[in-house]
Amino acid sequence: MTLTRWKPSDSLLPTRFGSMFEDMMRQWWGDDEVVERVWAPRMDVHEDEAGYTIEADLPGMKRDDISITLEKGTLTLSGERKDERERKEGDRAMRERVYGSFSRSVYLGDRVEEKKIEAKFKDGVLHVHLPKAEKVKPKKIEIKAN
Repeated sequence: MTLTRWKPSDSLLPTRFGSMFEDMMRQWWGDDEVVERVWAPRMDVHEDEAGYTIEADLPGMKRDDISITLEKGTLTLSGERKDERERKEGDRAMRERVYGSFSRSVYLGDRVEEKKIEAKFKDGVLHVHLPKAEKVKPKKIEIKAN
């Protein structure tokens, strides 16, 4: 089971309005710590007859910082993006990039061939290909004439 941090601004307002709300709070209180941002990398999931492809944007990360697991039909991407630079108090004028741990999950059930899953990481983008299991691939049925 994956736990996701609940943010009231996400559930009450659409994403763009939630971000505007967070920015206003930051301006009023002048503190980045008032509104904690949770980093969740953007993902695309594509499906075709052969299988599924997941692409996740993971800029600034290394292959060893990323974990991919498949458990009970749920594929989970997780990892941590670290801010490697040492910062002194008061030297930051603005901070929009988010660091920290993340976890994203996609439920696929028993529709994939687990042993044939491939993952590649290049230029900050993770590509995961999950071939469909034979039992879920479309089957053409021949129509016989009398």
